[in-house]
Amino acid sequence: MTDATIWWIAAGVLVTLELITSTFYLLLIATAAAVSALAAHAGVPAAGQMLIGSTLSVIAVVGCYFWRKKHPRQRQDVANRIMNLDVGATVIVDKWNADGTTTVQYRGSTWTAELVPGVPPNTTGPHCVVEVVGIRLVIEPAPSFQTTP
Repeated sequence: MTDATIWWIAAGVLVTLELITSTFYLLLIATAAAVSALAAHAGVPAAGQMLIGSTLSVIAVVGCYFWRKKHPRQRQDVANRIMNLDVGATVIVDKWNADGTTTVQYRGSTWTAELVPGVPPNTTGPHCVVEVVGIRLVIEPAPSFQTTP
């Protein structure tokens, strides 16, 4: 078996593992293995192929790590009106529980709701849904309808 064949098999195995685990970093390493296979086809010695593959792997993984750190993914379920149609909806709060939660009727069922951090649970009446966390609504007082008990 030639060096190029081994590199192509390694690239295929890494792509398969990436598809199974959804780990983008494996795709970067698979790309480096494919470049090493091309280097083997070009006649580069085995030590050079390994140097090319390892260098590209390190550069790609470290570069991707810092790029993702600089550009964090926006959570799709939080405060994104396009992705979550519940954001911006209005619910009515009648009373607050001692633990800072309340029970509201929304979309024909009973939901547990909590206020956004930093807002005291002392207002009743209309509240706006800010986000949905699991099966809980995170709400804030509606701007023009704040009333106190």
